[in-house]
Amino acid sequence: MKNFLAVALILLASLAAPAVRASGDILLRPFLENDKVGFKDPAGKVVIAPKYDGAKGTWEGLYLPYDPKKPLPPFETMKAEIRYFPNGLCAVQIGPKWGFIDPAGKVQINPVYKTVQPFHKGLAIARMADDWILINPSGKEVRKLYYDDISEDWLYGRTLAKSDIYYIFIDGDYKEVGDVRFTEVGKRVDDRTPVEDMSSWGYIDRSCKLVIKPAFSAARHFKGERACAAMGDGDEKRWGYIDRAGKFVIPPQFIEAKDFSEGLAPVAMTRLTEEIVSDYGFIGEDGKFVIDPDFVDAEPFSEGLAAVMFKGPGGKGLGKWGFIDKEGKTVLPPKYTFTSNFSQGVAGYTLSPDGLWGLIDKQGKVVVKPIFDNAVLLDFQDGKTAVKYKGKYVYIDPKGKVLGPAQ
Repeated sequence: MKNFLAVALILLASLAAPAVRASGDILLRPFLENDKVGFKDPAGKVVIAPKYDGAKGTWEGLYLPYDPKKPLPPFETMKAEIRYFPNGLCAVQIGPKWGFIDPAGKVQINPVYKTVQPFHKGLAIARMADDWILINPSGKEVRKLYYDDISEDWLYGRTLAKSDIYYIFIDGDYKEVGDVRFTEVGKRVDDRTPVEDMSSWGYIDRSCKLVIKPAFSAARHFKGERACAAMGDGDEKRWGYIDRAGKFVIPPQFIEAKDFSEGLAPVAMTRLTEEIVSDYGFIGEDGKFVIDPDFVDAEPFSEGLAAVMFKGPGGKGLGKWGFIDKEGKTVLPPKYTFTSNFSQGVAGYTLSPDGLWGLIDKQGKVVVKPIFDNAVLLDFQDGKTAVKYKGKYVYIDPKGKVLGPAQ
C-alpha cells in the first residue's frame, strides 16, 4: 500500500480545494507562485507570501470516529474539503524539512522533521530521522511511536502503521485497533477490505475486525455483492467469485477474473506467460459464458459497451482495442492502441504507445483530438474528471473543455 502522497499531488489538491476553515473564523487557501506555496484569504488577498516548498492539509471528515450504528458512506461519495490549520497550525516544508506555521505565517514549530502529518486532537505525527513520535503544538515530544512507517492516507478514522513485516491499523487517538496484524492490505478501507495474513487472504470490516477468515490465495475488493478471490498458487491458481459471507458463488476456475459490471464480468482462460493471460470472454452471474473467450484482453462493461483487445492478423498475437456490446458484437472496430472505458458518453483513446490521448463518442466520432498526456482513467463525477494535460493534472468536462487544476 502506498504510504505517502507525493508533494506534487498534495499541491494539486491544495490548489483545487475550496476556501477552508483554518483557526476560528480564519479562512485560508494555498496558492502556488514560482514553485513556492503561499496562502490567500477568500477575497484573494495574500496573507502569507509564497515561500514554502510544500504544505499539507487534512480532508475534513477523514478523522471521523467509527460508529457501527451509523454506517459511513462509501469513500467515493464523501464530500469533503481540506483544512490547513487544524489546531491553528499548518504543516509546511522549508527545504528538505517540515515544520508548522500559524495563520499569520509565523513559524511555531521549527522545520526539523523528515515528514509530519497535520495536527489532530492536539497532537501531530512527526518523523525525526528513523524515529516516529507524537508532538504537541509547542513541538515537544509527547511519546514515541514504535513503527517503521505510518501512512498519511487516513480514512474513517483509521490509518496503517507498519512494524517489521506486519501492518496494523491505528485510530485518531493513535491507538492500535483491530484483532489481527496483516502482511498486506487492500487499496482502500471499506466494509469488506481484503487483508493478507502471511500467505492467505481474508476480509476485515471498517472497525478492523475480521469478518471473513483468511482462506484465499488472493482476494480483491468487493464491487456490489461479489468479489474476485483465488485458490491455489502458481500454475494451479484459479479465480472465482465470492459473496459477502466469503462463500464461492462461482467456483474458482479462471486464469484471471475482473469485476462484474452491468451483469457481466471479463474472465481469461489461457496463460501465455507468467505476466500475460489471454482468451478473455464475459460470464453472467451464473458463471456461464455469455460472450465467448475470443479476446486477448477485456475490461468490464460501462454504459453498455466494453473495451476489448482483438487478436492480431490471422487470429494471432496482440491486436488493437475496440468496443463490443453485450451480445459480443463489434460496435467500434479495433483501431486504437489503448482506450479507457466510456463515461458520460465519451472514452479516451490513443493511436500510438507513447502518443497523446483524445476523446471519442459511442459512434467513434472524435470529440477531442489527441491533446492530453493521459486520459486512461476517465470517471466523470459531477460533470468532470481528471486527465493529464501538458504535464499537469486538470479537470475536463465530457466535451474536453479544461475546467481547472485537478486534485
